[in-house]
Amino acid sequence: MIKKIVVYLRPIRYLIRLFFYSPKYLFKKVNSDLKKDLHSKKLNKNFHIVWCAGLWKSGTSLIEDILKELPLVQANNSFFRIYDDSNLDHIHGISEEMFRRFPRNKLSFLKTHTHFNDHYINIANKYNSKIIISLRDIRDTAVSRYNHIMNDKKNHLHKILKNLNFKEGFIKCAKFEDDAKYSYEWIKGWQNYSKKNNNCLILWYEEFINDPKNYIKKIIDYLEFDNIDLEKLHLKIDSDKQLLKKRSLKGNLSQFEPKTFNKGELGQWKKALDNETLDEFYSILPDDISKVEFKN
Repeated sequence: MIKKIVVYLRPIRYLIRLFFYSPKYLFKKVNSDLKKDLHSKKLNKNFHIVWCAGLWKSGTSLIEDILKELPLVQANNSFFRIYDDSNLDHIHGISEEMFRRFPRNKLSFLKTHTHFNDHYINIANKYNSKIIISLRDIRDTAVSRYNHIMNDKKNHLHKILKNLNFKEGFIKCAKFEDDAKYSYEWIKGWQNYSKKNNNCLILWYEEFINDPKNYIKKIIDYLEFDNIDLEKLHLKIDSDKQLLKKRSLKGNLSQFEPKTFNKGELGQWKKALDNETLDEFYSILPDDISKVEFKN
């Protein structure tokens, strides 16, 4: 009962937090979401939920920024949505209560780090959701995750890793709660599903680095949004990305809507990991790395 009360009070708490963060930002955010809802009613889409499930450090914040520029309201970050995460079977899972509370006559999007699971797919399909899956080379995600932890003193692993040398810390991070194995199975599960089903869009972060405009276009085309200025959207995303590069990790984490800083370099693992460290990393994985690599 208490959990349900918290769920219903969340939009009000969000509104209060926004007000104390910045009244100007509050007005801008509420006004934007309201306009999106009014506009989305006219679009007559055959879906009302866009669910982005992304491997950590795979560019999910990038996809989030792209979706924010479309007529979609972020379900877990809006005064106009009830976001019910009170009954999850996994910290990164989804539930029917969550999807059921999103309004059917308006467009919402949700970003999670959810692994493949038949139960989750059944929920998404029951509510006729559009599914976007974000992937990235797990060697790069592992390096990025390690660097993030080392720079974030509030992270629960920081105290464990801070006094270790790079190799020891990196491998310990990869082994912690089977992180590397989980990432491998994460990619494998969604890859296997996408081969047999065409109701999800698979995106690799490597695609964005190689051709950002085409990456953005894939999302727009998949969601069938017309009258979107691709050039303008690309410039907006690129300018935001450049701004993040100029800020520190600490600065980004202190923002009201935090982003985890990621340089986004391709193949950074090649510079960071020597052969000995790579061999030990590969030994953690359940199968050959080639089976979950990005292929042009």
